[in-house]
Amino acid sequence: MEPIERRPNLAAQRPPQLVGRSPAMRRVRRAIADYGGTEAPVLVTGETGTGKELVAHGIHHASKRACRAIVTANCAALTPSIFESELFGSRRGAFTGADRDREGLVGAAQRGTLFLDEIGELPLEVQPKLLRLLESGLYRSVGSGREQVADVRIVAATNRDLHREVERGRFRADLFYRINVFRIHLPPLRDRPEDIPNLVDAFLFRAGASARSVEARALEELLGGTWPGNARELSHVVARTLVRTPAGPIRRFELEPAPAAHRPGSEDADDVGGEGRIARSRHEFLHHQRAEILRHLNDHRWNVSAAARALGWTRGALRSRMRRLGLEA
Repeated sequence: MEPIERRPNLAAQRPPQLVGRSPAMRRVRRAIADYGGTEAPVLVTGETGTGKELVAHGIHHASKRACRAIVTANCAALTPSIFESELFGSRRGAFTGADRDREGLVGAAQRGTLFLDEIGELPLEVQPKLLRLLESGLYRSVGSGREQVADVRIVAATNRDLHREVERGRFRADLFYRINVFRIHLPPLRDRPEDIPNLVDAFLFRAGASARSVEARALEELLGGTWPGNARELSHVVARTLVRTPAGPIRRFELEPAPAAHRPGSEDADDVGGEGRIARSRHEFLHHQRAEILRHLNDHRWNVSAAARALGWTRGALRSRMRRLGLEA
C-alpha cells in the first residue's frame, strides 16, 4: 500500500460536504467552523465509515491554509523501516535505491495541513519521532545534516479508543496529549437514523440519479438497519441498488444479509420486542421529518425550492418526500 497520498485540495475547489441535519451532525459542523480558525491539532474520532476524512478536509477548508494542500498519510502503512523517509523525505544516496532527492509528507504539506489517518495504528517504536516533530516543529530528511521548519497544521483521525491504547501501553501518552488539543467525535449512523434520507439523496445525486424517487417502504427498511459500516456501507448499498435496478422508482434497496450471529432478533426468534422498537423508531422518525419539512415550508411561505435549499436537499427530493408524507400543497 502506498502510504502517502498527495491531494492538492485548493480553495478554488469545492470542499467535500458532510451530509446530515441531525443535532449531532450540526454540532460537528459547528466544531469544524470553530476549530478551523485555529492552528492547534485536532483529533477526529469515530467508527470506520463515519466520515472522519471529510471532517479533516472541512477543518482544512475552514482554515487560513485552505489555499494550500492537504496531504494524507495512512499511518497503518507507515512501518518503522520507511517511517522517516516517507514522513520527512530522503536525500540521494541516503540508502540503497535512493537515486534522487525525495520529498516527504511534511514537505508536501508545507503551509497546508497534514492529515494523519488511522493514527492509532502507528507503530509504538516510531511514535517518538512524530512527537518530536509536534514538539519542536523541526524535521530532518534522511541523509541530510540540516534541520528544516515544518509549517504544517496537524489533523489526526482514529477509530480506536486512544485512552485505552495508552493504558495498554500501545500508544504514547505524551503523543496523545499533543494531538488531542481539540476533539471532534463522529457518531455512528445507527445513532442518527434521521440523517439516512439526506445521505441517500446525496449518494443518488453523486451517482447522477437524483431524479430517481425512493418509495417510503424502501426508505423505512434502511431506517431499521444497524449499519456497522456506517455511511460508507450505506453508499455501497445505494450504488449496488442503482446497478441492479437501473431505472424507475426505487422500491427496495439491495441490502447484504447480516451474519446470522449479529442479525437483530436472532438470539430469540420469539422476541418481537426488537421489531416493535424498530416500528416505533420509524414512526417517530417520519413524524419528526414531517414536522421539520413543514417548519421549513412555512418559514419560506411554501416556496419548495427555498425550503429544499434550507434542508440541504434537491427540489425533486423534497417534492418526492412531501408526496410520501401527504404534504402536497
